[in-house]
Amino acid sequence: MRVALVLLSLCAFGTPYVSQGRSSEPPMVVSAVAPIYPAIAYAAHQSGDVLVVAEINKSGDVTSARAESGSNLLRPVSVEAARRWKFSTGSEEHRQAELTFTFRFVPDKTAGIDRTAVFYPPFRVEVRNETYVTTTQH
Repeated sequence: MRVALVLLSLCAFGTPYVSQGRSSEPPMVVSAVAPIYPAIAYAAHQSGDVLVVAEINKSGDVTSARAESGSNLLRPVSVEAARRWKFSTGSEEHRQAELTFTFRFVPDKTAGIDRTAVFYPPFRVEVRNETYVTTTQH
């Protein structure tokens, strides 16, 4: 499985978000990482949302991440990507953010730029892959 991840630059999208955690100070995304669609999930036609809860320290680093829902084939890459996110610094040691990674198939004739991962503020990333095509050889 490829471990390479796509780094999304979010300077223009650093939107504040009031998390449902313990913090009164909303974290802002400084940089986000999108997972690569896992080959095994692609072959199994797995798509959908994975919800990851990230714990953030006052330096803005993700100290832990856990998948709360979603396909078992998509969870590991989502958690790995969430751990690489960076948030704004804060005054509180523990903040929390709920990140959503959406995995979906796009038609195989979709332009290359439209197959790249897309960040939707505040905490959603859509990971796209071409439609699974089954061919029969005669």
